[in-house]
Amino acid sequence: MTRYGYSTRYDPPAAVVPLEIQHPHGSAVVLLPALVDTGADVTVLPVSLAAQLRLPSVGRAVVSGFDGLARIVQICAAHVRCAGFTLIVEAAFYGREALAGRDLLNRLVVRLDGPGAVLDVRVRRRP
Repeated sequence: MTRYGYSTRYDPPAAVVPLEIQHPHGSAVVLLPALVDTGADVTVLPVSLAAQLRLPSVGRAVVSGFDGLARIVQICAAHVRCAGFTLIVEAAFYGREALAGRDLLNRLVVRLDGPGAVLDVRVRRRP
């Protein structure tokens, strides 16, 4: 299990996990904090990251955020590592902030302790 303190960059403090992002066939790795967002269908990464890592585009998708406005965004394949778990995701690229969406979170055991301002993450081991 890996434990992370909530980020006080947000008001109120929020659950954030560090993600290692890498091109599926590359060596450069970018570490960035991602807001845990159980309402997001997919992981969202900053637009600048797709260009920086030269991530392969796999298409476009229409997404809408909390404001309800639909947007067309680029979808790229990215190698993501979180709490010792690694997978390739098709991430949406939008804005400047990273969100850990359900495509990633549903593969992990995540425990939010709001009063303790702690997030516990672990990989469920197969029997």
